[in-house]
Amino acid sequence: MSSNKRGQVSLARLRSQSGFTLIELLIIVIIILILAAVALPHYVGNQDKTREASVKKNMRMVQLAAESFANDRGGLYPDKLDDSFFSYFEGGPGDGKSAVGAHGPVNPYTNKPEWPIIGSVNDVPLARSSAPGAVGSAGQIEYSPIVGTDGVRSYAVRGANRNGQALQGTTPMSTFVLSRQN
Repeated sequence: MSSNKRGQVSLARLRSQSGFTLIELLIIVIIILILAAVALPHYVGNQDKTREASVKKNMRMVQLAAESFANDRGGLYPDKLDDSFFSYFEGGPGDGKSAVGAHGPVNPYTNKPEWPIIGSVNDVPLARSSAPGAVGSAGQIEYSPIVGTDGVRSYAVRGANRNGQALQGTTPMSTFVLSRQN
């Protein structure tokens, strides 16, 4: 009888050292799922913020190209999107003629270079104080020449978030717009 008790004790000790029970494994899986559910929204939110920062960088690239164009043209900004404007983008010769070697900003949502599209902003203060409207596809940049009595002396640049809406400005119900107003 004493040998039987020893066998039971050693069998119980063997079971407790062999691994996890099914209940313990289920509890671990549930804890991991809860942690993933908490962390995933933060990860997705950070991805959106990073992409929007990249869109803002691309907007700045368009603004710098427009300023370089105007510097060579006596203060007149481009009135259309063509090789004379595109030559001032990264890799271009900056001669106002040929866009050989130039490429548009890389869209953070498609990871492909894209030229800006022509926009319809006529009034920069109004655009900035308005709720973000449609720009185009996700990550698209919009360049709007603002024509005055003596040519294009101003412009507006807007960028699109993941939904194709203009990026939000610093206050609620406002739009982020880059421009140079004279």
